[in-house]
Amino acid sequence: MTVTKAISKIMKEQKCTQRTMAMALGMKRASDVGSRLSYDNLSFDKAVEMLNVLGYEVVFQPVTGGHRKEGSVVVNQVREGE
Repeated sequence: MTVTKAISKIMKEQKCTQRTMAMALGMKRASDVGSRLSYDNLSFDKAVEMLNVLGYEVVFQPVTGGHRKEGSVVVNQVREGE
Protein backbone atom coordinates (compact mmCIF):
# COMPACT_ATOMS: atom_id res chain seq x y z
CA MET A 1 0.00 0.00 0.00
CA THR A 2 1.33 3.43 -0.83
CA VAL A 3 1.76 6.01 1.92
CA THR A 4 -1.03 8.19 0.52
CA LYS A 5 -3.42 5.22 0.43
CA ALA A 6 -2.41 4.34 3.99
CA ILE A 7 -3.07 7.87 5.24
CA SER A 8 -6.41 7.98 3.40
CA LYS A 9 -7.36 4.61 4.94
CA ILE A 10 -6.50 5.77 8.46
CA MET A 11 -8.36 9.06 7.96
CA LYS A 12 -11.44 7.13 6.83
CA GLU A 13 -11.24 4.72 9.78
CA GLN A 14 -10.95 7.62 12.21
CA LYS A 15 -13.62 9.66 10.41
CA CYS A 16 -11.09 12.45 9.94
CA THR A 17 -12.23 14.67 7.10
CA GLN A 18 -9.91 16.58 4.80
CA ARG A 19 -11.22 19.76 6.40
CA THR A 20 -10.36 18.50 9.89
CA MET A 21 -6.88 17.50 8.73
CA ALA A 22 -6.39 20.87 7.02
CA MET A 23 -7.34 22.72 10.20
CA ALA A 24 -4.96 20.59 12.29
CA LEU A 25 -2.13 21.35 9.85
CA GLY A 26 -2.88 25.08 9.73
CA MET A 27 -4.02 24.96 6.12
CA LYS A 28 -6.71 27.23 4.76
CA ARG A 29 -8.54 24.75 2.52
CA ALA A 30 -9.52 21.08 2.66
CA SER A 31 -8.50 20.86 -0.98
CA ASP A 32 -4.88 21.37 0.14
CA VAL A 33 -5.09 18.01 1.92
CA GLY A 34 -6.79 16.44 -1.09
CA SER A 35 -3.96 17.74 -3.23
CA ARG A 36 -1.38 16.11 -0.95
CA LEU A 37 -3.22 12.81 -1.06
CA SER A 38 -3.41 12.85 -4.85
CA TYR A 39 0.37 12.40 -5.19
CA ASP A 40 1.90 8.93 -5.30
CA ASN A 41 5.17 10.35 -3.97
CA LEU A 42 4.23 12.33 -0.86
CA SER A 43 7.30 13.69 0.92
CA PHE A 44 8.33 11.92 4.09
CA ASP A 45 7.99 15.09 6.19
CA LYS A 46 4.45 15.74 4.96
CA ALA A 47 3.45 12.12 5.53
CA VAL A 48 4.82 12.15 9.08
CA GLU A 49 3.08 15.46 9.75
CA MET A 50 -0.28 13.99 8.70
CA LEU A 51 0.31 10.74 10.58
CA ASN A 52 1.09 12.68 13.76
CA VAL A 53 -2.30 14.40 13.48
CA LEU A 54 -3.89 10.94 13.25
CA GLY A 55 -2.01 9.71 16.33
CA TYR A 56 0.38 7.43 14.41
CA GLU A 57 4.15 7.21 14.54
CA VAL A 58 6.64 5.96 11.99
CA VAL A 59 8.75 3.00 13.09
CA PHE A 60 11.51 1.38 11.07
CA GLN A 61 11.97 -2.33 11.61
CA PRO A 62 13.29 -5.31 9.68
CA VAL A 63 10.77 -6.82 7.28
CA THR A 64 8.84 -9.55 9.03
CA GLY A 65 6.12 -11.91 7.99
CA GLY A 66 3.08 -12.99 9.88
CA HIS A 67 0.62 -11.00 11.90
CA ARG A 68 1.16 -7.46 13.10
CA LYS A 69 -0.45 -5.57 15.92
CA GLU A 70 -4.05 -4.60 15.19
CA GLY A 71 -4.20 -1.15 13.63
CA SER A 72 -0.78 -1.47 11.99
CA VAL A 73 -0.48 -0.41 8.37
CA VAL A 74 2.40 -1.59 6.19
CA VAL A 75 3.65 0.88 3.60
CA ASN A 76 5.61 -0.73 0.81
CA GLN A 77 4.90 1.64 -2.08
CA VAL A 78 3.12 -1.12 -4.01
CA ARG A 79 0.07 0.27 -5.74
CA GLU A 80 -3.11 -1.76 -5.49
CA GLY A 81 -3.53 -4.14 -8.39
CA GLU A 82 0.19 -4.57 -9.02
